[in-house]
Amino acid sequence: MAETKKGKLAEQVYARKSNDFFGVTKCWGQKHQECFPHFNDQLCQQVPQGKVTTYREIAQALGMKGYQAIGQVLKKNPYAPIVPCHRVVKSDGSLGGFKGCIVGKEIVDQVGAKIDYVFACIGGGGLISGVSTYVKNVNKGIKVIGVEPEGASCMHESLKQNKIVTLKKIDTFVDGAAVATPGDLTFEIVKKNVDAVLRVPEGKDCITMIELYQNEGIVAEPAGALSVAALDDMAEQIKGKTVVCILSGGNNDILRYPEIMEKSLVYQGRKHYFLIEFAQKPGQLKRMLDEALGPNDDIVRFEYMKKTEKEKAPALVGFELRSKEDLKPLMNRMDAIELKYTKLSEKDMLYQYLV
Repeated sequence: MAETKKGKLAEQVYARKSNDFFGVTKCWGQKHQECFPHFNDQLCQQVPQGKVTTYREIAQALGMKGYQAIGQVLKKNPYAPIVPCHRVVKSDGSLGGFKGCIVGKEIVDQVGAKIDYVFACIGGGGLISGVSTYVKNVNKGIKVIGVEPEGASCMHESLKQNKIVTLKKIDTFVDGAAVATPGDLTFEIVKKNVDAVLRVPEGKDCITMIELYQNEGIVAEPAGALSVAALDDMAEQIKGKTVVCILSGGNNDILRYPEIMEKSLVYQGRKHYFLIEFAQKPGQLKRMLDEALGPNDDIVRFEYMKKTEKEKAPALVGFELRSKEDLKPLMNRMDAIELKYTKLSEKDMLYQYLV
């Protein structure tokens, strides 16, 4: 970048490997409505709003400073259309929306403008606001689908009530999207640009994370897998279409995988926990194994402590089944040998301790 006698021009704080200059600056702090990521605050305020449509026209409007600030862009395509970001930022003032604009540009550069659907996760809304702003300016026919975790779907609820809603309680498992309140600016952009917001159960998200790792070799964090996890919900609509899923994060600790496996099995209906009352005499456990346990059933947890001066005592038993259809036959066999049991549900405190 060249310098003038008046000093350095727009500060470059975000550069891509392609050598394009995307100087993401602090324009959101100004009152003007349209921010251009190639300029600093002073240059942004000098851009004639609503009167320029290409980078060349911006450069002409700003004179030598404009040409120098976007020199790399002008060399490649001086007539490239401008995509203003409309102060696309999270409510905390982060660069989420500006980075989203850049993600949108990379998608169009790599895939082309003939995209039918773009799926992206939603936390506070910064990423999808930036992506949707860019792709909708390139092709208004592109449908943008937002995806939230079922236990922290603040944007879905806000759109439903047509106002910003703060959730009283959220599930923090999908930590990258566990947000109780959407951003005020991003909420308005999502209302305008996003065609639908879907909710994905945490268990289904876990299944997708495992499939991405086992089948594609991709390590995705819970929030990063949301976009792929939602595809089943729109299987008919996207059939034969060009679909882009943004895998927005890979910050996943390998120590979390036991929890991820547990949640995925529970969601599939393949893992269940029971409190079973056993008579305190020899052979009771063997009887259950021989007469109640099916050929494809497995005991994955068993906790029992013998009680003195009592005829019966409960045991915590966890079963893993080959398919969810195996549950009813298992319970029927336990009934047949007159085992007294209680199946734990999500509402039970002990269940929440286990899962």
